[in-house]
Amino acid sequence: MISKNELENLFEIFKKNVLPSLYVGKEIEEPVTIEKIIEWSLYPVKDTKTGKHDHLYRIPKRIYSEMHDYLLEQKDKLESCNNFEDVLIIVKGSNLIKDQKSLTYYDIADRISYKKGFHPEKIYLHAGTEKGLKNLGWSKKTNSITKSEFESLIGFPIDLLPYQIESFLCIYKDEF
Repeated sequence: MISKNELENLFEIFKKNVLPSLYVGKEIEEPVTIEKIIEWSLYPVKDTKTGKHDHLYRIPKRIYSEMHDYLLEQKDKLESCNNFEDVLIIVKGSNLIKDQKSLTYYDIADRISYKKGFHPEKIYLHAGTEKGLKNLGWSKKTNSITKSEFESLIGFPIDLLPYQIESFLCIYKDEF
């Protein structure tokens, strides 16, 4: 089990080295439209080898094309969303990926939400975050946890937002 001091050090490394680059990628040309946000959410940063975002390389191009078409059909609903949870419900409504806890759904919804000016208010659990949380001692079965639940688990408050904690858990899951 990781010590409190080691965990605090990991948080500091994360804040210094990872936080500044969480949403780095191609910028959206002005004026920002929902169509441009959808495009950006599906193809934000390209890996030099795969041509896709590092989380998205396993998804076939056909799925991206279908997701793009689906999201464009839902653009009025997406435009009216004012929280991450509603965006996630719409993205999952595509049913294009079998695993409803898929990181792909989360990533797409997170990027759309980010460009609309909001973030998840809870820490959503997918394979990576779930493993990180379990490695820290979490045993409950759930789709998400609150920041206060996370802080109770680790035993101290942290100055990160839920979406940042999600990234932290996923990146450092094997360090705990």
